Formats: sequence, structure tokens, C-alpha cells
Amino acid sequence: MKFLKLAAFVVAISGLAGCATTTPEPDKGNAIVHIEAQVGDEMNARRLDTRPAESLSHFEVSPGRHSMELGIVARGYQKSQRRCVATLEYNSFVADAFYTLIESRSGTEVKVTLIDSKGNTLAQTEQVPCL
Repeated sequence: MKFLKLAAFVVAISGLAGCATTTPEPDKGNAIVHIEAQVGDEMNARRLDTRPAESLSHFEVSPGRHSMELGIVARGYQKSQRRCVATLEYNSFVADAFYTLIESRSGTEVKVTLIDSKGNTLAQTEQVPCL
């Protein structure tokens, strides 16, 4: 009986994990911007243009120019944390495309890069301010 309860628990958790990692399909004519933090860090969508983001894990954008604001929690040595806010603008989003925002760090410097589905770098922040 314990095995059946354990199996049911594993199946339930697996189902939840699958939902959390699925990249949504954009509405017709829009694009999806997926968010990827560096391992151990957190990066969440905060604002798209002047509006609060509808999701923490991605932005859905129409073609054209958009400004995306992200909140980053950069974890460091001995569980230290730095909280950062990055804003990235890009002028040429196209319909029905997939993009990714990737966080990277070098020492204490935090950056966010926008890449397209072919791996081309489209935009990058300067050093992101952190506290």
C-alpha cells in the first residue's frame, strides 16, 4: 500500500513539473520571449512596456518595439543574494517567433542577453544594477 501512495505522489509531482516547463504557444501574430536564469539564480518577468507582466516565466509580445523589465536574484558565496533589476529594449520583434532572455554573470557583473531561435544575439543590457 505504501508503494501505491509513493507512486501516486511521484506521478502527481511529475505532472506538475511538466506543466511548469512547457513553453506556451503565442497568440496568432505574437511572439514568445522565454526567460532563462543562470543555474542557482532566479529571473522573473516584471513589466512589459508600462504594464505588469502577465507571467513570471515569459513575455508575449506583438511585433515591433518593446521594453522588458526583469527581476533577478543572483545567489553567491555562502548563500549570499543580490537583487537586481534589468531592463532590455528591442525594436524588431517579429510575429510567430520564439526568443530567449538569458542571464549571465562574470564575477559581480550581471547581464541579460536576448537571443533568437537560431542563437543570434539581438540585444544585451549593460551591467545590471544590483543591491
